[in-house]
Amino acid sequence: MPGSRQLREEDGFALLEVIVSAALLAVMVVAVFTTFDVANRVSGQEKARAVAASLAQRELELMRSMPAATLAEIANRGPQAPQTKSVDNVQYAITRSAEWLARGGDATSCKSNKAAADYMKVVSTVRAPASTGIKPVTLTSVIAPPAGSFGADQGSLAIMVQNAATNAQPGVNVTLSGAGVTASRTTDATGCAFFGEQKVGDYTVTLSAVGMVDPSGNATPSKVETIAPEATTTDTFSYDTAATRTAHFKTQKVDASGTVLNSLVDAKWTSVTFAPSGTAVPFKFPKVATTTPQTTIDGTGLFPFTSAYALYAGSCTGARPADAPALAPRPAVPAAALATDPGEAIVLMPVVNVTVQSSAGMAVSGAKIYLTAKSGDCAGTYQLGGTTATTDGTGRLAIDGAGAMPFGGYDLCVVDAAGHGFKEAYAAATTTPVVAPAKGIANTGPGGYSNTVKLSSGTGATCP
Repeated sequence: MPGSRQLREEDGFALLEVIVSAALLAVMVVAVFTTFDVANRVSGQEKARAVAASLAQRELELMRSMPAATLAEIANRGPQAPQTKSVDNVQYAITRSAEWLARGGDATSCKSNKAAADYMKVVSTVRAPASTGIKPVTLTSVIAPPAGSFGADQGSLAIMVQNAATNAQPGVNVTLSGAGVTASRTTDATGCAFFGEQKVGDYTVTLSAVGMVDPSGNATPSKVETIAPEATTTDTFSYDTAATRTAHFKTQKVDASGTVLNSLVDAKWTSVTFAPSGTAVPFKFPKVATTTPQTTIDGTGLFPFTSAYALYAGSCTGARPADAPALAPRPAVPAAALATDPGEAIVLMPVVNVTVQSSAGMAVSGAKIYLTAKSGDCAGTYQLGGTTATTDGTGRLAIDGAGAMPFGGYDLCVVDAAGHGFKEAYAAATTTPVVAPAKGIANTGPGGYSNTVKLSSGTGATCP
């Protein structure tokens, strides 16, 4: 019986040996076939790389043999669709390109004292299918066009594109059109787009890039350029990523007694001006005129000048206030805001605080107050507080912020429900310092305007 127990303990040992042997054999087979696969893949890659290099070299030699005028045409056409070449049932994509180089440089130059017109760089690139696993093969050569390669009726144009900080702006599409020619370039790392050896004449140059504008807010600015014979014309454009900034209108709070407080409340107006420093054209928002007053208005498509915009309520230059520093919590006027700063810009609209009394000195309710703009190019008549606003039992408008108006001078006209009225035409002060106050409403200081007017005893008065 001991022998039987020993045999039972060894049951299945042979099967285990078979399984282990099979596993070892499988590992060895996989390793052998993996080695074969790697070897085949490396061999295929080397073959594909050699074919790509041969095609690239042949294409480069072909371009080197071309007349300089033909290479100039290739440069003028810009990137073209690649040609295909089949070798051993593998499709290779072949592209050619040419660009002008400045003397002593390895890239295009648009500087007026070093504009690219001396040499041409020719490039051939061959791409194998992604399945081959090899990188594109690129070969480059530089050619000096011989004298007389181009006619006396040809010239060149160098366009430099800069951002707001006057640094190079790469990646901008520059289109040249005119004289029967349309050509496009993309500015390089130096911000240069060079159009070599074009027919002389007038051309329109247009820039385009997603989300960019020029200092006037144009997304696709254009300019007429003249190409002169046997010369290089140069010009510089400013073009940068557009920014958005929100203007938030505020005005001084008036308490129940009619006193203007040193605190701010929300105000509303229909427009706002973003005025760049210098001679740049102001931006006016909203771009489509509206009669609906708003607490905030977005300034969009702003060129990101490195200096601040001056912000003020209204769309006329006569509404721009004289510079006045901040006096907390009152902000400085006009508001100064960089286009790229985060958050809202607080724009002060000074309060117009008018108390209406009868000829006997009693507070008048139900009166309407009208202001007619008289500063510079400003125009229009406005009912203070809106078309439904009238004075309450204190003789004043009851809503905080309703008495806010843009800076400037105004004719004043008040009329109550019974037809009692008051009118005073604006007349600016003529002395400095002011000896006598201006007539009408001189809403020219950040402290606002406060006054009490008495209506006439007669009836039948009207306002605009």
